[in-house]
Amino acid sequence: MKIVPILIMLMMLIPWGIASPQDITPDEIIDGNITASDPITDQKTSNFNGSSNYTFIKDIGDAKGVEVINVHFKNAFRGADSNLATVDRIWQVSDTNSSQVIINNSRKVIITSGTPLLLEEGYELAIKSIDISGVRVTLELSKNGTVVDSRIITPPQTTDDLYTYSKNIGSAKDIEIIRVHFKNVLRGPDTNLGAIDQIWQASDTNSSQVIKNDSDGLIFTSGTPLKLEEGYELDLKSIDIDGHKANVVLSKNGTAIDEAVIIPPDTSEVELNKTLRAYEDAIKLDPVYWYNKGEGLFNSKSYNEAIEAYNKSIELDPKNDTIWLRKSIALQAMGNTREFVKTIDKAIGLNQSNGLAWLLKGSVLAMTGKYDEANKALDKAIGLNQSQELNEYALMMKVGTLWGVGKYDEANKVSDTIIGKNQSNCAAWLSKGQILGDWGMKTKTLKNINESIKAFDKVIELAPRSTYAAQAWYFKGNDMKYLGLDKEPIKCYDEAISFDPEYLPAWIEKADSYFNLGEYGGAVQAYDEIIKLNSSIEYVWRNKGIALEHLGQYNDALEAYNHAIDIDPTDARAWFGKGYSLNNQGDYEGAIKAYEKVIERDPKDAGAWNNKGNALNKVGKYDEAIDAFNKAIEIDPKDALYLRNRGNTLDLLGKYDEAINSYNKAIGIDQAYSVSMVGMGNTHYNAGEYVAAIKYYDEAIKQDPKDYNAWYNKADALRMLHRDSEAKAAYAKARELGYSGTMTLMEMTAN
Repeated sequence: MKIVPILIMLMMLIPWGIASPQDITPDEIIDGNITASDPITDQKTSNFNGSSNYTFIKDIGDAKGVEVINVHFKNAFRGADSNLATVDRIWQVSDTNSSQVIINNSRKVIITSGTPLLLEEGYELAIKSIDISGVRVTLELSKNGTVVDSRIITPPQTTDDLYTYSKNIGSAKDIEIIRVHFKNVLRGPDTNLGAIDQIWQASDTNSSQVIKNDSDGLIFTSGTPLKLEEGYELDLKSIDIDGHKANVVLSKNGTAIDEAVIIPPDTSEVELNKTLRAYEDAIKLDPVYWYNKGEGLFNSKSYNEAIEAYNKSIELDPKNDTIWLRKSIALQAMGNTREFVKTIDKAIGLNQSNGLAWLLKGSVLAMTGKYDEANKALDKAIGLNQSQELNEYALMMKVGTLWGVGKYDEANKVSDTIIGKNQSNCAAWLSKGQILGDWGMKTKTLKNINESIKAFDKVIELAPRSTYAAQAWYFKGNDMKYLGLDKEPIKCYDEAISFDPEYLPAWIEKADSYFNLGEYGGAVQAYDEIIKLNSSIEYVWRNKGIALEHLGQYNDALEAYNHAIDIDPTDARAWFGKGYSLNNQGDYEGAIKAYEKVIERDPKDAGAWNNKGNALNKVGKYDEAIDAFNKAIEIDPKDALYLRNRGNTLDLLGKYDEAINSYNKAIGIDQAYSVSMVGMGNTHYNAGEYVAAIKYYDEAIKQDPKDYNAWYNKADALRMLHRDSEAKAAYAKARELGYSGTMTLMEMTAN
């Protein structure tokens, strides 16, 4: 049921981006948002178009699929307290008359999470959320206050390192009066840095008068704005968590008049070090400097060097729990969990109310399987006075730890607590469904399975066009499968795949469902789709081979088994399937070798010994075949098939008494085994005991009236007793039932 105890636990792993100790938000704790209002963005959704353009299409009268709105996004920025995006082109036609263009504007417009883009005819385009990387923007279009569309776009992440400001001066429109070029930016713990290498400014009353033109490099910080002429200041409001984008605000005489997103070029380590050295000259003995340096090094994934910088900061300010906290994160980024725990404990020792430290400790302990210790830490985090969102993450982590140790009832209660506070929390509903389903399957409790399905239906109701819905459909399919519903699971998996065509678990379950239903054509098609996504899953190739065998496509089956063996040469089941395919193609020596590979890996595989015996029979190695059958019978003496096959071989060797003994044992195990009855009849026939042979043929016919071999062999025995009219009728019955062997002299001369 569960792929991992809970998806959120995985997302608690580091590396982290840079964060200020006074400005750490829940979104900076986990690499992705797990909230109902912000869908997971590391999986595809049907409303994701991978484009920098937002388009809205609707039917207008008889015209189908008319593009009504097209908005181009230049970039996007995720901030600690506000998200914003730059729009540089807007186009709109009337939604009642598609030939009427009502907006066609190429001017720059900034929209934020609190100020939507106002369009015509009652439409508004709002930023619903931006993912933690600032790459994917979730937009909502509403008309007259009602949401009509939701979509994810991806504005370009290309370099945009020049800030410009234009205004109208007299009758002249859009005159550029300020131009500032950014070399790089750096996010620090208490302050952010911006490195500038060019400033140009013209007077806002006379644009021909250049009042500033400076190419000397300088650094300004979020606490000290860049002073320009005529009352203008450029403030570094914030830098995103990865340190790649900056949000700058221009003000005049203390009033903000413009803002923008700056994306400097990828900063090389050399350039970053230059920025750091310039800052170091000013505040080299300040612990904040070393902290900033550590953050910069962490951001460039130089974790050892970052830890050294944090240690310098700790030497200067040993009682600062935030520095200890950030050092612990760097240690965990290196995979040094033992030192992480020691360091995070130091941070907690300095500040017992540091809920973030408790949460981090609990999450990492949970990832290492130390669930009891993790629960204690998470309880501390939950008990502290934190934001609702941070508490929610802690509770979700607790759900995972309780689930991980099989405490389903407690995990379910915690999920209910989260849902009680936020009925639209899709992640909580999804985890509740998984817990109940897993619990129900473990305890065979149908009530829990049905409640699990209800929880998944709630997810689908709350967020029908999200990756939550894709996962809910997938897990609902698993529940349906457990309930033994034939086609319903496949429908659920198809729904999941419709959201994400590369949703591998859904493809696998769909293929296996077809396979288990005996619909091998559908299974092969689904396995082929899986192979397109990932060709290195051994059992997919093996199951495809089995399905192809059932379809009689032995060459293709053999190819599939060979792929499986290439991936895992130790897979006995793939070798078994290969042996079966080779046997069906008449390559008996090849089949023998394949079955020997199975036996090498599992000497107790009775089926492999039996099939090897059959292949040995085909090449006339009867004594070796009997040894193989004896081995199969020794492993599983209750299988009538092995006894019957040994009887057949003994009959071929003329050892009729031994053959009859073997057949009798087979019949003793399964009296309804008509094939053994035919074999017994054949042995009596070969021994010249025709009356006894007819007795066993009649018993075989009684068990299976359509067994044409029994009818034909009975006819031969009747001919030997000169009961020709009965023989003639038996020959005719065999032919009627489908016997297609060459007509023998005995059949031709029966009167």
